[in-house]
Amino acid sequence: MVDEDRNYNTTPPDGKAPSEQPEWRQDFPIDVPQDNYISRREFTKFLVLISAAFTVGQGWIVWENWQRKRRGKLPKVKVATLDQIAVGGSLVFFYPNED
Repeated sequence: MVDEDRNYNTTPPDGKAPSEQPEWRQDFPIDVPQDNYISRREFTKFLVLISAAFTVGQGWIVWENWQRKRRGKLPKVKVATLDQIAVGGSLVFFYPNED
């Protein structure tokens, strides 16, 4: 217990004891002695996980753009003229069709 307390140089922002801290604070410590306990393998695991998430997100964007191009361009439709909408007014409309 004494050895564990010695490794904490600062008090966490919430003021709780080190044993009551959330897991993320233990995974990403702000104290240098505690930081040395986080292995390179843990860092690599987080790096790969986040990189995989970004890769999946980029794949989703590519997929959505490809689907949009397959559907073709939406038609240009005249919604209203300036005379039909008063200053400060609004107009409810549906696009590209009545549904």
